[in-house]
Amino acid sequence: MKIKQFQLENNINVNYYQNLNNNITSISIFFNVGSVDENKNEKGMSHFLEHILFKGTKKRKDPKSISKELDAVGAYFNAYTDKDCTCYIIKLNTDHIELALDILSDMLNNSIFEQNNFDQEKNVVVEEITRDKDNTERQIVENAFKIIFEGHNLQYSIGAEEENIRSFTRDNVMKYWKKYYTSDNMIISIVSNNDFEIIKTLLNEYFKKFKNSNVNKLNEKNNLILQKTPKYIIEKKNELEQVHLVLGFTICNRYNQDRFTLDIINVILAGNMSSRLFLSLREENGLSYTVSNHVGYYKDTGGFFICTSFDKDSLILKNINDIDSSLSYDNLYDKIFKQDNKKFGPGGLPIILEELKKLKENLISDNELNKVKGYIKGSLSLQLEDSHNIAEYFGRQLIANQSPILNYDDLLDIYENINIEDIQRISKKYFDFNKLNISIISDHYEKEYIESFINQYLFDI
Repeated sequence: MKIKQFQLENNINVNYYQNLNNNITSISIFFNVGSVDENKNEKGMSHFLEHILFKGTKKRKDPKSISKELDAVGAYFNAYTDKDCTCYIIKLNTDHIELALDILSDMLNNSIFEQNNFDQEKNVVVEEITRDKDNTERQIVENAFKIIFEGHNLQYSIGAEEENIRSFTRDNVMKYWKKYYTSDNMIISIVSNNDFEIIKTLLNEYFKKFKNSNVNKLNEKNNLILQKTPKYIIEKKNELEQVHLVLGFTICNRYNQDRFTLDIINVILAGNMSSRLFLSLREENGLSYTVSNHVGYYKDTGGFFICTSFDKDSLILKNINDIDSSLSYDNLYDKIFKQDNKKFGPGGLPIILEELKKLKENLISDNELNKVKGYIKGSLSLQLEDSHNIAEYFGRQLIANQSPILNYDDLLDIYENINIEDIQRISKKYFDFNKLNISIISDHYEKEYIESFINQYLFDI
């Protein structure tokens, strides 16, 4: 598949992919601004701005007008703020492409920031922040970011805190908007069955009012604190029946070739129902209903996160509260931990550590690697069925200044050339237990307890 890259008359960069399989157009507009670009007085402003731009323009003064017009033609529309970009999305029947372009250009360039809506939206965003804090699965990843990226703006939540949102003024948010929402700081990624020349003409017409600003990005220090020993963040939350766990490591940035091997390792560990951690945690030991990985590649660095949860008594030893309390910890370790015992086997944390050790110490089989590559190939093929996925895939590369832009065939060729030795080499490189980060939310574990286990299990201390 081939994409066309071009610039509008005002220098907005565009990716265009023509898809003749259906009468659908997907548009993703990315701005090169996210939470990593915010100074101490702007925490949460990128996300708040994303909300406000749906609340009315000079042309569509009623906050409901945007959604009414799009709903009337059955369009899908959404937006999100990430650590390093903000994106606005519309997918609809191509017969209504001009409506989509008109609405997107209008809300992104002509919003009015009406004070009443501005104040009201603060409450909405604060409610979203509160909801996310109540979501243990989401909060434990936020906690992991805090320690893995200590010293870097990646450590901060995209939504920020309530006090940050309450402090925003209309003037400050508008200045932020005018600074970053400019032609030299945005890209358009579009997939459509329309002719290329028609697309080019339409984009030049609807987006001609965007001006360059020569944006100066945040110059504050973004230096990761050099990690030499494991780090822990343990949060107590009452009346939880499960312990929620994230293991994380810093990895390469988005421009490093290691990322492709890490993508494969991601699938090996927890990418599907036949992955190693799914089988070992769920099928073999009956500990966890689900386990997943989150891999993020950013401009300066990246993070690899293993996320799961299980019964609160099975973090280190399975069903530890059912074990004779007269036994010492050493006896537990020697007599139970190493035995094939369905009731008193290893807990979730050591099982994950063991799987990481295996990747570092042993070559995986050619058969396993080929199955993982087959899974990736099939997953990418399914992505090609959705025009939004295609627009997102190419758009994220362009906004991140990836060079060259990789199409799906390019990506598959790279994955195909990764071998079993690459898997072991990259596992050793990034899964350094001295740089292990552990995030836990439960109702009774203490940092000293976890640290003591890690020191004994990994370092014989």
